[in-house]
Amino acid sequence: MSVKHILQHSAWFALLIAATCSNGLADDGMVTAAQTMQVASASEAGPDIYALKYFAERGETEKYNQELTRLRLSYPGFQAPSDPLNPVQGSDQKYWTLYGEGRIDELEALITRQQAAQPYWAPDPDLLKKIKQYRVRGALLKAHANYDFDKVKQLANSNSQIITPDDPDTLWAVAEALSHEKNGEGAFELYQAMLSRFSDKDLINATMQKAARYLPLADAGYLYKRVLGAGSIGSNGSALKISFARGLAIRANAFGFALPVNFDQELNLFGQQAERSKDWADLQLLAWTSYVSGNFDQSYRFFAQVPNGKEHLKAIEGRILSLKALGKLHEAQTLSREWKGANTDLSGLYVSLFSPLLLDHKGKPLTQGFLQDYVKHTKAQKSGAGAEALGWYAFNLKQFDTSYAWFDKAIEWQLTETAAYGKTLVAAFLNNKQAFSDLKALYGEQYATVAKLTYKSQIQASKRGLGKRVSTLDKLSQAHKSGDYHGCLAIAEGLIASGRANAQTHQTRGWCLMQLKRPTEAQFAFEQSIQTAGQRHNGRLRATSSYGASLAALSRGKTRDAERVSSNAGLSQSQKQEIDQGVLAQKATEAFRQKRYLDSLHFLAQRAQIAREPRNLTELRAWSMYHVGDYLAAHRLFVSLNNVVSSKAVRDGIKVTRNKIRPSLQIH
Repeated sequence: MSVKHILQHSAWFALLIAATCSNGLADDGMVTAAQTMQVASASEAGPDIYALKYFAERGETEKYNQELTRLRLSYPGFQAPSDPLNPVQGSDQKYWTLYGEGRIDELEALITRQQAAQPYWAPDPDLLKKIKQYRVRGALLKAHANYDFDKVKQLANSNSQIITPDDPDTLWAVAEALSHEKNGEGAFELYQAMLSRFSDKDLINATMQKAARYLPLADAGYLYKRVLGAGSIGSNGSALKISFARGLAIRANAFGFALPVNFDQELNLFGQQAERSKDWADLQLLAWTSYVSGNFDQSYRFFAQVPNGKEHLKAIEGRILSLKALGKLHEAQTLSREWKGANTDLSGLYVSLFSPLLLDHKGKPLTQGFLQDYVKHTKAQKSGAGAEALGWYAFNLKQFDTSYAWFDKAIEWQLTETAAYGKTLVAAFLNNKQAFSDLKALYGEQYATVAKLTYKSQIQASKRGLGKRVSTLDKLSQAHKSGDYHGCLAIAEGLIASGRANAQTHQTRGWCLMQLKRPTEAQFAFEQSIQTAGQRHNGRLRATSSYGASLAALSRGKTRDAERVSSNAGLSQSQKQEIDQGVLAQKATEAFRQKRYLDSLHFLAQRAQIAREPRNLTELRAWSMYHVGDYLAAHRLFVSLNNVVSSKAVRDGIKVTRNKIRPSLQIH
């Protein structure tokens, strides 16, 4: 659906755009279109005089006169009602009263009864139209609440009369729906028009927050600077800055982006306001955004200001995760133990945090109370990692029957190589040759560690003592290699908590975090590995960790971090080339998003010198060429892409470039 279609059928939007132009916020050339829209749509709808009553009842003389002027402009010959407080006379008044009070169900029931009693009676056609608009508006807002943005656009497109300047909820819903289109141009135009039209400061602030939330940063920043510089906000400047910053924080948190550094002043003001007012929602928003950005000190500071309580369980979870990320495992465990029964998320976090205690326990029994509690939460969560930790704990205590049962549960809930290995190993210690053979046959082809087990060697190992055998297992490496990334984290964090972590431990933890799509924590782990390795030793290990940190930074969209970490880090030629490819691709994409098309082409050209260009970047190159006016080259690229795999975006590219070059070249 085209936003232009909505605009062309909305009389109020014509006025809105005209006001936008007069305030200097719209593009040149829109006044004529606005005037055309006004004339075209004014003839389609009858006068709505009930806005006059609304303003008259509230004594808003200026708005009453503005509305009267609009009606006279739209409907030549229109006369103001003699009684503004009672523009509708006679028996229809009771129907309009119900409509004005929003009692639509009662109104429709009354109309139905009246029609049954008087078959030839018909309600005011304008009233019926407004009832329909009310229902359509409700359907549109419901579709928006259900994230059905296509339906929102369809309803707005076919019922443009419901989009009115005094209904910001509908406007915001349509703007958000338009923001999900590929270029988001319609959303930008609608937000720009609203910010120009609205005079209420609260509406301006709310609209600015939504624009920052849903528009690309460059577009939102443009609108923010224009409104801020318009000189009409007065003492509202701080409120506008905070609203804009809140929108940026919501967007960053939703997409896992880092907060933009070029709006530090606004974000700091937002943080100060949240801490001063003790606004729990804003504090948690800032805390989670800081956590996603990898600023764990700041995330903990914000989370710690939110009071404990069942209404703030997500803040407690965030505080625990922040402590864990800061390496304060004991504090995280203490808080987790306190809140483990509050909900399933905290229960699962408790199981995860305490699994290192069982995995690294050297044969000394833990308290019965703790074990019973841990078992209860492991079962409630059906946690494979928790069951596996209990399996190794029982194994260390030579409780083989219990160990076997827990490994069996671990496999049932989350099959991993270490769980399969543990169950097969315990079968040998139980002298159950048949079970050992069956398990080895079942898992041996899938897992190399299981395939290498022999029944005789395990019996001999048992005679030498379990402690030595278990301690020689490189559980961390095995967990990583087997794909048990959650188990890998549990083991690594246990080593960190006990002070036995080395550079390799942090590096392996980083790779497991990358597999779990947690690049912020992964980057931190790789950087810990680099610091632990020191400057003069473990050069190969430092280089590998630098490579991992660069990949993690790229996954987060932190291009500068990726360049910083990879520079002079001793990366191999292939690793350096991979990072450079990613950096240049992100720079090209970001430049395109900011409408710096020449820069985008420059970065793509640099990347093409070191690697083959994938389809998505070739498409980006074609659109960049189009935007800089190189229509023929763009057309050729779109055609070549379409010959390989056709897509709507590529077909659109062929169409728009053909229209541009057809006057000079006959292309069919």
